[in-house]
Amino acid sequence: MKNQIDNMLFKGAIRESHSLWSAPAILVHKLRLDGQPNYRFCVDFRALNVVIKFDPYPLPEFEEATSKLYGSRYFSILDYCIGFWQINIKEERNERTVFTVPFVQNWFNRLPFGQSNSPANFRRLMDIVLKILVGEECYVLADYVIVSSKAAGENASRLENVLARFEKSNLQLHPRKCVIAQPQVHYLVYVVSRNGVSASAVRWKLLKISRTRRS
Repeated sequence: MKNQIDNMLFKGAIRESHSLWSAPAILVHKLRLDGQPNYRFCVDFRALNVVIKFDPYPLPEFEEATSKLYGSRYFSILDYCIGFWQINIKEERNERTVFTVPFVQNWFNRLPFGQSNSPANFRRLMDIVLKILVGEECYVLADYVIVSSKAAGENASRLENVLARFEKSNLQLHPRKCVIAQPQVHYLVYVVSRNGVSASAVRWKLLKISRTRRS
């Protein structure tokens, strides 16, 4: 846990602070394909989520968005470099994000995972940045952007439009996780191609590991 706290401090995502608000932080086991142990740092914001005003901004439906990809021949996937952490929190609201680990409290400078309104805030930003491109030239799913087209040149043109908006908004991508103009791409645990969307081998392997651990 200390290593993950130090990493977040280094990136400026959090800072030491004190507040009357507080949520517990835990490490949650995350499945890996090689079966080796891996842990994700999580803050339990359930108590906060009960009392804060819910943001009803609409989130994309996976089935609705991916159904519109059918018939496309080229796909590009853009992955943000920790997308939520690229959104600053107003100073007067930082105290609501305080979490406690042994001997110290921290709060988030950037939008945290686990708060009920974080996905809505992130989606709102994407709709503002990409404006009329969403639903026409690209689709936003979670913290990914999918650019699809029937021709390679068209994919390049649409990709240029999306990247120009990101550059203007100072949004950063993770280069190693981006895929450009491929006939088949992996999105989460699914395969997206001209034939539609299907479960990937990764999904089945994770399910097998999960069932083995439960048994």
